Amino acid sequence: MTRKLWIAALAVLVVTLGLIFVPRFLSRSRQVTYAVELWGAMRTLPQLRVSFGGQPVQHLNVKTIEQDKFHHTFLSSISFEARGDPRTTPTVAAEALFPCGWKRLNVDLQKSPGDQEIRHADESGQPARISGLLDRLPSSLTWSLKFLVDNRAGGAAQLSVGQVVLAIPAGASGMWDFPPPACEQGSVIRLNGTQVGTVPKEQWWPPTKTPTDEPFLIDTSGQRCYRSRQLEYAPKGGIAFVSPETHYYNRRALHQLALYSPEFFLEPAPKEIPASVALFPELQAEVVHELIEVPCG
Repeated sequence: MTRKLWIAALAVLVVTLGLIFVPRFLSRSRQVTYAVELWGAMRTLPQLRVSFGGQPVQHLNVKTIEQDKFHHTFLSSISFEARGDPRTTPTVAAEALFPCGWKRLNVDLQKSPGDQEIRHADESGQPARISGLLDRLPSSLTWSLKFLVDNRAGGAAQLSVGQVVLAIPAGASGMWDFPPPACEQGSVIRLNGTQVGTVPKEQWWPPTKTPTDEPFLIDTSGQRCYRSRQLEYAPKGGIAFVSPETHYYNRRALHQLALYSPEFFLEPAPKEIPASVALFPELQAEVVHELIEVPCG
């Protein structure tokens, strides 16, 4: 009788332990899907590596939105889905290829799902959403090198600064961003594998003084001529006044512009603008820059 009681007690103990630990084991092994979206003020995204919960993310969706067609301001986002343990705080890490090698980026998660959202995701199979901000540079001072590329009538090309290589589609023109270099080797600018110049030390990282904003101009033909100038519009929009400060660039693959990034590239600025597009209507004048091709003299 005593032996039967011991066997019965042991059976009860085994069942009790199973009821306690099996659900815990199952809950530890259960994961939910997270939908992550990171935003940054970047026109061109470099080569990226992203991990979620310490595991590399294989598929990244990248999109760029032009916020203001007149002033050419942009936002870019990186989004992906990944599985994770709902009982732990989600962690996202990112790094990008810079001219001198890979560097970690700052990821600031602004919104993480709460318990109720995670529970809903677990029960419904819908992803729990995470959003955050992504700094292109490993510093709160986010800036980049700007390259205006004129590849009209040209074939597919490659533009590189150090180890960062960007593809320029055939016939394309526009602006491409590069992170600044931090070493001699990373300052070399190449077009289709041929060195065409270097980034001045004033534009390296970290800056020794306030970074300059003068962009580079790449003419893939090396045979065109350009004119850049500044235009000022009357308060709250109006007729344009052309500043006497005008610069010309002749027959080279690489130029560094003397003025800021032009709002109008390879197209003339309008003769007047309505007040509705004025960036600072309360100021005395609205200033824009244009860079257009002109006949070579």
